Amino acid sequence: MIKETLDLGLIRVWGKRYDLPLLVETTEALVEEFGAYYGCGQPAVSLAGHPRRYAWPEPGRRHSREAWRCYAAGADPESVLERSVVYSLGPISVIGYLLGSSRLVLHGRLSVLIDPAGVPAARADPVPCLCVLGPAAEPGEHKMLHPETAAAMVRHIAERHASLQLGVAVTNPVPGNRGAAVMITFPHGVYGAGEGLVDISCTAVDIEHLDRSRAV
Repeated sequence: MIKETLDLGLIRVWGKRYDLPLLVETTEALVEEFGAYYGCGQPAVSLAGHPRRYAWPEPGRRHSREAWRCYAAGADPESVLERSVVYSLGPISVIGYLLGSSRLVLHGRLSVLIDPAGVPAARADPVPCLCVLGPAAEPGEHKMLHPETAAAMVRHIAERHASLQLGVAVTNPVPGNRGAAVMITFPHGVYGAGEGLVDISCTAVDIEHLDRSRAV
């Protein structure tokens, strides 16, 4: 159910909430381990909407933590539609969506909010996730992983990080592309913080005419 509209392209709905400090801590531990196991060269961090790269661990860790605080507070208008941090580890890139990757748009004809796939807002599931891809090909785009590399990474995570109880799967986000990605999700039963108001990115600019009490 939509509770209220917010500035900067966010809308507030009722849903599952997550423990952001725990998510950041777990992500940083994975990044450290992935960097040591798979990486080469100088690891770096970049923030959504900003081209500058920061060396990891410092000052990248400090900038990435500040970014997550700003994203959670809705304080960065340039990044509100893709609140993410990219951890570049040589041959792999870990893209963090710790506030979820859900995005809503206003269906003008029906005056309801849906996600780009047509799912009603009431069923939006802002599960935090990490998407592991290959190195950056150009700004905003990354190469895919070789399927065997992706499968080996899933086994690696299952064997070395079973205690974290992560969801891990190989996906193909680009139909027709032979490459693969590894999607890591944080289950609510382990990383959740109850339910409450959740801020989700929304591409609608003027949604004041939408009935805020209506479940969609």
